[in-house]
Amino acid sequence: MMARPQTRFVVAGLVLAVLLALLPMSSRAQTSGELFAEALAAEAAGVPLAGPNALDLEQAAGVLTVYKAGLDIADFVAHAEFVNPDVVDGVGWDYGFQFRTTGNNEDFRVFVTSDGMWNFSIGTATPSQSAVAPGFDTTPGVANALDLVVSGSQAIFGVNGQLAGTVVLPEEPATGDVYASTGFLGSLVSEGRVVPLANFSVFPAPGAGATPEVTSPGAAPPRPVQLITGSCREPGDLVLDLLEATYPVGEPVGSVSSVVAETSFTRAPVLLADLMAAPHAITVAESFDAPGAAIACADLGGIPDELGGFVIGLTPQNGSSYAGTIFMAADDANGTTNISVFLSPVVALVAAEVETADETATVDEIVAEDATATPPGDAPDAETEDVGAAVATEGSVIQVEPPATPAA
Repeated sequence: MMARPQTRFVVAGLVLAVLLALLPMSSRAQTSGELFAEALAAEAAGVPLAGPNALDLEQAAGVLTVYKAGLDIADFVAHAEFVNPDVVDGVGWDYGFQFRTTGNNEDFRVFVTSDGMWNFSIGTATPSQSAVAPGFDTTPGVANALDLVVSGSQAIFGVNGQLAGTVVLPEEPATGDVYASTGFLGSLVSEGRVVPLANFSVFPAPGAGATPEVTSPGAAPPRPVQLITGSCREPGDLVLDLLEATYPVGEPVGSVSSVVAETSFTRAPVLLADLMAAPHAITVAESFDAPGAAIACADLGGIPDELGGFVIGLTPQNGSSYAGTIFMAADDANGTTNISVFLSPVVALVAAEVETADETATVDEIVAEDATATPPGDAPDAETEDVGAAVATEGSVIQVEPPATPAA
């Protein structure tokens, strides 16, 4: 007598299974593997928001070297191909992505290391997630393709077309730039070693309809900033490449007549007292395409403030109209000097007025006083060599560019 109820339950279960099978696939959330496969297909058929770009990323002791996509974006697909460098004197290597990067150390970082692992870290913290990267070839001279899919609170990372892992992201930061980088761990940097980067591209996330904000078309290109011996009039040898001066990413607000400054911040591994004990200068060049064309310079010296810091003026060079200010503060406990550089064109208003009530007013209404001066220039194109370096000292706080993650 119990056979009938059992038969009913079996039949009901079969009917339910058939009905579930007939439901549209859109009602079921995508798995990480499905989203990763969709992203790879979108890369092959899509138009990139940035790239493809290539550059030899040269490592330097204590710094993080990056190539910036120049975007302000939340969700995206990033692709890059890195060539493994040699292990030098037992020093391994790393490379990968920084994303939702705003320059305040609150970015996210996913990268591989020469021991075959992939890692995730938040800002400069020790990696919170590490695992073996499937399909990752650590042989020197071999190229590995890295892919990163970011959608909402989920980041999916893959190596050579294979899904490596998934990360649940905190809420902040919500948007930012995307970097291809090397030097995440200070213990995996060898002075002068080159990590070749190719096909660095950023695509819209699958199903994304919004257009990301790109660096302002009126922005200046990244500008090399160098600490040298000697003076502006008689320059000597290079002491240190400082972080390049960059134009901020974002929509302008406030007065249309405001002059936007390019900025650079570096925690330099040199004592301020040593910089003042012998002639030194800081130079700013026109661009990485013209590194020898100085547009501003400052001889280091002056009157220290109550905390021992120096505020020094940058003066125009070679007929440019660019000037600015340098602030230097000692951090003797760490054997470093904080160097902030602010650079902007000297401008005058056309026809001596800008209608503040006219919401259509643009920066085109502002021109340099010197008609022969170097113009701000256009945003970097696909060929621009955009290299950033941020000090990698453990516990350091970088205001403009994120320092490398301290070694675990």
